[in-house]
Amino acid sequence: MKLFISGYINNFPEKFNEFELADNISEANMVLILPGGVGTMHDLFKSVNDGKRVIVYNKDFFYTPIIKKLFELYEEGIELRRPSEYMEIESEMDEIIKKLEDNKYE
Repeated sequence: MKLFISGYINNFPEKFNEFELADNISEANMVLILPGGVGTMHDLFKSVNDGKRVIVYNKDFFYTPIIKKLFELYEEGIELRRPSEYMEIESEMDEIIKKLEDNKYE
């Protein structure tokens, strides 16, 4: 598994250094989206459009408004997939690290 990480958090977990990190989204097969700005939002949507496996760190409900909007688009029939079909949403870093470890050798 090659992991691309986009966004920023304080106290970046040392555990991330154990994973093979990609320099860009195109060479990654998994993308971790941390809280971030417009560039991170771009990375989120590019990853979804490119069919990458995406984990969103919804720290302190940072991404909740976007997730709600994506769900509304699904309910209105504009988007054909529920957000849970193209991204995993986690609010605990321990859970994210566990998911990454479970997929480390894929």
